[in-house]
Amino acid sequence: MEEEEEYSNSSSKGTKNKVEEGLVLILLKRATSILTNGRLAFVQVRHHSNANPEPGQKKIAKWRMRERMKTVSVALIYCLNIGVDPPDVVKTDPCARMECWIDPLLLLPQKAAENIGKALQAGYERWQPRARYKLSADPTVDDVKKLCLSLRRNAKDERVLFHYNGHGVPKPTSNGEIWVFNKNFTQYIPLSIYELQTWMGSPSIYVFDCSAAGTIVNWFIQFAEQREKENERGGSGSFNNNSNNMNANNSSVIIKDYILLAACGANELLPMNPELPADVFTSCLTTPIKMALRWFCSNSLIAKQTITFEMIDKIPGRLVDRKTPLGELNWIFTAITDTIAWNTLRREVFQKLFRQDLLVASLFRNFLLSERILRSLNCIPISYPKLPPTYQHPMWEAWDLAVDLCLSQLPAMIEDQTVEYQHSPFFSEQLTAFEVWLKSGSEKKEPPAQLPIVLQVLLSQAHRLRALVLLAKFLDLGSWAVNLALSVGIFPYVLRLLQSLATDLRQVLVFIWAKILALDKSCQLDLVKDNGHNYFINVLSASSTVPSEQRTMSAFILSVISNNCRPGQSACLNGNLLSICVQQLNDPDPLLRRWLILCMAKLWESFEEAKSTAVKAGIHEKLCSLLTDPIPEVRAAVVYALGLFMGGAEGDEERTSIELNLGLTLPIVTEDASPMVRKELIIALSRLIKCYEVQFKEVAAEMFSGEKNSKDIASLKKKVSRIRLSEPTEENEEKHNNNNHETSGGSIYGMLWKVMLSLVGDPFPELSSMAESVVKIIHPASLPDLNAIHQSQGGLFRTNSNQNASRQKAKKQPGLFNSLRISGASIPTSGTASKGSSPPHSQIGNSTPPTPHSIPANLLSGLITPVSNALLSPRSRVSSSDNLSKLETSAEEESSEPVDLQSVFYEWSGEYFSSPLLSPNEMEDPTGPFFSEKLWRQKRNQSVVLESNSIMKQLIRSCMENLEGDQIFGGNSVVNKVHIRLDQVAVADVTEASSSILLHPFEPTIIIADDKDGITVWDREAAQRVSWFRNRSLSAAVNNSSLYSDPIYGISRTTSMSLINDHDISLLLVGSDDGVVRLWSGFDEPAAPLVGNTIGSNPNPFTSSYQANGKLKLTSAWRALPNLVSGTKGAGLVTNWQQEHGLLFASGDAGVVRIWDLERESHIQDMLTGTDACVTSMSSCSTGTRTLVVGCGDGSIRLFDYRSPPKYGPVATYIEHREWVINVHTPKSDSNKIVSGALSGEIKFWDLASTSSTKTVQAYTRNVMSALAVHDYMPIFACGSQNQKIKVYNFNGDELNEIRYHDGFLGQRIGPVSCLSFHSYLMLLAGGATDSLVSLYGTTNSTRNR
Repeated sequence: MEEEEEYSNSSSKGTKNKVEEGLVLILLKRATSILTNGRLAFVQVRHHSNANPEPGQKKIAKWRMRERMKTVSVALIYCLNIGVDPPDVVKTDPCARMECWIDPLLLLPQKAAENIGKALQAGYERWQPRARYKLSADPTVDDVKKLCLSLRRNAKDERVLFHYNGHGVPKPTSNGEIWVFNKNFTQYIPLSIYELQTWMGSPSIYVFDCSAAGTIVNWFIQFAEQREKENERGGSGSFNNNSNNMNANNSSVIIKDYILLAACGANELLPMNPELPADVFTSCLTTPIKMALRWFCSNSLIAKQTITFEMIDKIPGRLVDRKTPLGELNWIFTAITDTIAWNTLRREVFQKLFRQDLLVASLFRNFLLSERILRSLNCIPISYPKLPPTYQHPMWEAWDLAVDLCLSQLPAMIEDQTVEYQHSPFFSEQLTAFEVWLKSGSEKKEPPAQLPIVLQVLLSQAHRLRALVLLAKFLDLGSWAVNLALSVGIFPYVLRLLQSLATDLRQVLVFIWAKILALDKSCQLDLVKDNGHNYFINVLSASSTVPSEQRTMSAFILSVISNNCRPGQSACLNGNLLSICVQQLNDPDPLLRRWLILCMAKLWESFEEAKSTAVKAGIHEKLCSLLTDPIPEVRAAVVYALGLFMGGAEGDEERTSIELNLGLTLPIVTEDASPMVRKELIIALSRLIKCYEVQFKEVAAEMFSGEKNSKDIASLKKKVSRIRLSEPTEENEEKHNNNNHETSGGSIYGMLWKVMLSLVGDPFPELSSMAESVVKIIHPASLPDLNAIHQSQGGLFRTNSNQNASRQKAKKQPGLFNSLRISGASIPTSGTASKGSSPPHSQIGNSTPPTPHSIPANLLSGLITPVSNALLSPRSRVSSSDNLSKLETSAEEESSEPVDLQSVFYEWSGEYFSSPLLSPNEMEDPTGPFFSEKLWRQKRNQSVVLESNSIMKQLIRSCMENLEGDQIFGGNSVVNKVHIRLDQVAVADVTEASSSILLHPFEPTIIIADDKDGITVWDREAAQRVSWFRNRSLSAAVNNSSLYSDPIYGISRTTSMSLINDHDISLLLVGSDDGVVRLWSGFDEPAAPLVGNTIGSNPNPFTSSYQANGKLKLTSAWRALPNLVSGTKGAGLVTNWQQEHGLLFASGDAGVVRIWDLERESHIQDMLTGTDACVTSMSSCSTGTRTLVVGCGDGSIRLFDYRSPPKYGPVATYIEHREWVINVHTPKSDSNKIVSGALSGEIKFWDLASTSSTKTVQAYTRNVMSALAVHDYMPIFACGSQNQKIKVYNFNGDELNEIRYHDGFLGQRIGPVSCLSFHSYLMLLAGGATDSLVSLYGTTNSTRNR
């Protein structure tokens, strides 16, 4: 017996454990998938700004010099007086004697002077071979004057160089004079720097190689400042004697544009080291490699012993051949000096000195070497502009290493010329250093020192590919990196590489050019001039061998080349670009499709030749087929391209016909869920209206006058649901008989005008205002007429004076049933369910809402489509004939204003290439803050699920008595018998009756919708209101709050709410009874105080204390069901959001369930409900069978499989309820179970495998039940009634507790219950009532944080 008892106990424990494990498994089933692999909706770039570019243009560095200047003339003045030393200089013995590497004492004086002049000219010709050179040895003042004036006259506005060697004359005077000779060489004659300035003019560059050269620089600057002051005073500053600049008006240009290079300071003598030449400064400027090697040998102990000066002259190779030792040294020297200058100079100084003029750039590179050498000889060379010290820059150590490696191989190469030279690893090592910087580089850090070296490496085939790849990674860091690369001089390098035929460079070159053109689009003419566009056309045409990413970038580059650039458009058209783009329109890559379309759009923008070519090829027809593309950006691109296609058809009947037909085709996207697409539609139609403005004005005036006539009620009903574009009116038929072409055009204009009028009511404020601006220009009177129609709608569908009075009276009655809303729906009281759109009327209010059948025809005449009244301007209140006549007069006055809406879709699309493409974005970067926040949210979500598991285990253990035969959630399962008591844990006053309520599954947030359009967000832990806003445009919610109670402006009421991305940063989806869905982000951010905002004489506690917070943003808005009319009693818009598949189900009094794919932002299917009754609630299951359960106003429950074709309708219909179905729910824990509740108070349980209900619970005996909520994972449900009761049951039908009063001493009675909602995981129940109080109930375990 004991053994049997032990076995029985162990068996019982095992069963209990299995039950608990099964429950936990069910609970975690959905939660785990959401937490780990949850799909996110509305997180694309387009949702951040509705395809509007970021405010503020990106700063483009001034990398292009305004004037590319050349030094075209060079004056070489050398005063040596060979054989005679100047009197003020005592030379050492031995002393430096060589001038331009020639010893003048070894030749006759005249021959030596001639050879020195030729050597000096040859040194300068290395840097500027095409300049005009004039030499003057030991000149007189007149010789210098004639030479300078001649060179300035020939140079015109280009730069002239003046080189002065004063080694044979005294030092400059303290009065600003240099010395020359008289004709007989018997005297030294002073030459004023002031006069030299006058002769040389501007722009100019001066090189002074003499002792105390700093004195010349000081006086030169002083004279220049003196001239500037004279010029400002308007004095006789006519100091420029050249023919191009003879008056004082140009003096400011002359004195500012000069460059000075001097060998030493004002109190310094030139070095006299016999191992170096006498003109060390000039040798550094003209022969830097030879001078650097000789100085290195003089200062290196190892080189001194092995390398002689004669060996240096025998280094193999040429300076221009980078493959030879001498050429490689010159290449390294150029890279190092460029790098030193880049890292020490200001960007504008670097641009002027190192990128404007080739000769100036070479001189300043060599000047950096002269500073290093002369400072070691106790001289400090001077320059203007003044440069910071660079002689100790660490890059000089890299130069010494490169020189050392070269000279170490020199003896062997001289001895045996067949010895192979081992190239320096300098460039490879510098690329490695650049690569290391890229791993952690950012805009906040110092720019990479190796960037100029990377550009030099592009000249080498051996390292070119690696350098390009690293350069591409650098450019990908952002626009700041592109600016740096352009300012350092990348442009000519990559432009030249487009002539290369190497296929291995193609990918990286396309990427680099895409990055450059994404920032600076001014390069288009350079590309066309060098035929660079052909390179990208060839890449784009190779569809079979080139990846789609490269072709996408090529299409972008070609679009930039064509953008507002007629030479670029012509070149691309001649390159057969249109046909190449058309052939790839069906490519599977959506980004490529978009840019192919945008490329064609830019090609034919304002270019009639391209449009004619497109018409002949039928390209516009092929684009129309892409209006239903699954990707919103592609659809928007198509509308954008077709919009640019319009215009320029004046006098061409064929083109006119094509444009008007395109206008009739484009409105297919009026029901697009993406505001981005609809915005492009408005802009495209505005272009068409601009082209045919006269015709549209005539049609608008005609239609406006015709709206006053009565029309047949049947045609009016059709116009309410959609715009009829196909049926011509009798008037148009009559015109057709008289003039076929004119009448056809006139009817088309009328149809398109109706489309534009309907777009005025777009739920997205930006779009509505754009459409309204067009209507104002064409016919302003149409706006108040349109609003008057909606005013009629407000009076009929919402309220009239009598109905308002009766409703106000009914509102004071105890039941308050007339204003009661169940999930946003009006609830019938008794009797059989209505077969139409409206539920049975309230017996308390005793007023029947009008139906469309009872509306007089004259009040609905001319109705286009329901328009959101909240978006209408205040002047729409004008309805009298006097006011209308005034508006008609204003229409004539405003007719001169052109229709000019400009699209920014192309600019916004181009921002994609400015963003990082090679590295993960901020959201995906594992080291970034966004990723850390995401991990934190996942852990938080898991903690909520674990807490729910713990609560469930405790509840199950407390009620486990007999487990035999029990199954989880089956029949009489012990789980279904769980006993839970919910007690009040919080109560809040929201000041308005509640119609819908949501508990955030992971945040301590409660979202409450009132019976109008207000949304309140509460923090249940902090027990305080977070924010309040209206489900409309922000401007209307804050600035025009007085419209809240204005009867002229109908206010759509909120009928459904859902949370998008509830496991991440959530969006709030709000559906209203006008069929509009709005998505709000930042809804749960704290609101800011708003002072003095009241509504008329009755201040609203929300609007007077709170406003929409700064982060609140309308992410998207569209008409989920276009044929719903706001204000009618009924369920309104009923929605159900399915996160796992990104589907939104929308229905109501429409006869269909419309399925929206919110990833595509388009509706994909309409399922017929098979009943005339409105849909009151929906619940879907994403796991197992893809089913949708729909509850209807006639009491039926219809089951749909949305994978099956829509023509089959529901796969099953359950007709057991006889009253309005308040709610149907499919628990997430059991996708085969359905719980439904009807107005009559009965709650039924259904199993998909059964044709009838499996259980019925009669919660209320009369038709008073008004709300039903079912927990997703716990077997409990709650129902509320208008009799001010909330009952909680388990799935076994046992009543757990009844809530009638609020907690507290003498707690007041709860109000008539209007809405109930369970927390997705925790044991929390929120209930709203018509008395403005919202209560929160929970168990002890689930309310540790209130």
